[in-house]
Amino acid sequence: MELIANMKAGEARAALKHNGRVTEFFFESAMDDTAAGDIYKGRVVDVLPGMDAAFIEIGKGKKGYLHRDNIMAYRLMKEPLAEKKQRGIKDFIKKGEYLFVQVVKEETAKKGAKLKENLSLPGKYCVYLPDEPGLFISQKVEGAVKEEWLEQEKALPLNGDGLIVRTEGTVQPLDVVKKEVSQLQSLWQDMVLRGEELSSPGKVSQEEHFLTKCLANAPLEYVKRVAVDTREAVETAKAQFSGWDPEKRPEFVLFEQPENIFSKENVEVDLERALKPVAWLKSGGFLQIEKTEMCITIDVNTGRFTGKHDLGHTIVKTNLEAATEVMHQLRVRNLSGMVMIDFIRMHEEKDRQHLMQVLEEKAAEDPQKIRVAGFSHLGVVELTRQRSRHSLEEHMLEPFGTEYGKGRRLSEKELMERSKRMLGSWMEEDVDAIVLEVPDRLLVREGRALYDDLQQIAPGRLFIVSEPKEQEIVVRYAGDLEVAEQRNQALKAQMKQRGIDFRF
Repeated sequence: MELIANMKAGEARAALKHNGRVTEFFFESAMDDTAAGDIYKGRVVDVLPGMDAAFIEIGKGKKGYLHRDNIMAYRLMKEPLAEKKQRGIKDFIKKGEYLFVQVVKEETAKKGAKLKENLSLPGKYCVYLPDEPGLFISQKVEGAVKEEWLEQEKALPLNGDGLIVRTEGTVQPLDVVKKEVSQLQSLWQDMVLRGEELSSPGKVSQEEHFLTKCLANAPLEYVKRVAVDTREAVETAKAQFSGWDPEKRPEFVLFEQPENIFSKENVEVDLERALKPVAWLKSGGFLQIEKTEMCITIDVNTGRFTGKHDLGHTIVKTNLEAATEVMHQLRVRNLSGMVMIDFIRMHEEKDRQHLMQVLEEKAAEDPQKIRVAGFSHLGVVELTRQRSRHSLEEHMLEPFGTEYGKGRRLSEKELMERSKRMLGSWMEEDVDAIVLEVPDRLLVREGRALYDDLQQIAPGRLFIVSEPKEQEIVVRYAGDLEVAEQRNQALKAQMKQRGIDFRF
């Protein structure tokens, strides 16, 4: 497994690769949003008894949603469950009060983040629960090992707090787990102090380097290579493996060439493919992937694949290949929610069971929780995937062209980031001036901001022109300053004829 990070001009981004294919993308701005696990000092702005919920201001984005069942006062009540459920939310929370809350589900375009008050701080071997007393062992651990760990509760420095020992933690010496518990407790105390210093809602969990966040989402023991394009990123990556056995540490590669590291490592190609609605199978079949308000729909087609045997064999082979690719596409595009997959109809029950087995096996490899519900009465496979950050489409594309926004194109934000990366790659070349061409729509709507951002990369050496195209960004000329000025004037004259008068 490899982590490739592009940290130079433009938004920082990274990709996790496995067996030569990208399995996951990370973007700095997406990870700076209200990400799952972030902890905030929040203020109750509204309590709705009819919904058994409260809305919490957290200092950024939309107001978060906190259900009664995720309020600590409710969770710690000793009454029988049936009696507890008769209690209204106003018995546990009041408008105007401050409390610490944690993001369970990220904010979307239409909804605020889903929150909980029962906080959890995850470590490598355990999960610390500041407000929920008790020792809990991973559900995957049973028998004597579980009993032995439950007997260690008094030996752990919990002080009335709670702890979940992960599966990996149960095979570690007690001192290793105790050390991590102390580290997590110290981290929590820092958050409490930060919250006390805040006079208004805001984030209290620690801000981390982008690369640190990426590595936190990767199974470190399987990462064999980390390739980055800045020296700072190399040092940050090495720090994550500082306590490791030298033989188990990954290879660290500093990429210093002018070419974009994503292009050199063939990541850019995978990124562009993941933005398209069609994903091709090696056999010649393909998946048609569409995102609707209700769910994700995936249609499986044989395409160019005609098979070497009978039709039944061709269909089974296509479906099994498609099952693996569906799970890959869900992860690489970061699609979540309800997913409906229309496989090619198979008549043999053993073939359908084989298909479900493949889906279950691949679902287990995904870091996000996937529940495969099986075939519906209409013969469509249903599953759900837990949400984690924005999808690739939400991060990079925008609706256009129709009243209902069915068309998708690169967003203006993404075009600006691509302009920065394009210009940044030319800054290491020996040129006096550059004429950069961008789409008309970007210059019309974001011209001033684009100019200011790009001038920081190439002060006094840049001319910006535009063409009536949707999303292509190119360097029209790079070289002598006098020639660049002539090209700029000629292209600006063409722009003026189209009604675009860009004077910066």
